[in-house]
Amino acid sequence: MIGAGMHQDIVEIEQLLNCYCHAVDRGLVDEIVDAFHPDGVLLLKWKEHTLVGHRAIREWFDDYVKMVAESKQYSRHKITCPWIRIEGAKATAISYLDGECADKATGRVKISAGRYEDELVKEDGRWRFKQRAIFIDGSVSMGC
Repeated sequence: MIGAGMHQDIVEIEQLLNCYCHAVDRGLVDEIVDAFHPDGVLLLKWKEHTLVGHRAIREWFDDYVKMVAESKQYSRHKITCPWIRIEGAKATAISYLDGECADKATGRVKISAGRYEDELVKEDGRWRFKQRAIFIDGSVSMGC
């Protein structure tokens, strides 16, 4: 049985997972960075690229947001089926990831599927990503 404290932690972690998606889709880099622990790690598994700490994560997302704004429209992604396990002030979460956007030049829609694998920590009453790994399993383009 899930206790009230664990239930609250699950809700807070789900909120973090969802807020991250909304911040990425809206290009809110400050909110993205704030979702990570200051020593947090972002693993871009499809590129075999690792970013460590707020500064590196900010720089990458600044470039990402600029690229999306210049070349994509209707960009959005979402998570489903988050599987969260909590042990004290640490947690893990695995979520499916689905995303889509339209290429401004061609109008073609790109659909991607993958997953997030997260390690989270709770400090000062707040959950943050200690490590977030992003796996893109595949993408397909459709349209005119």
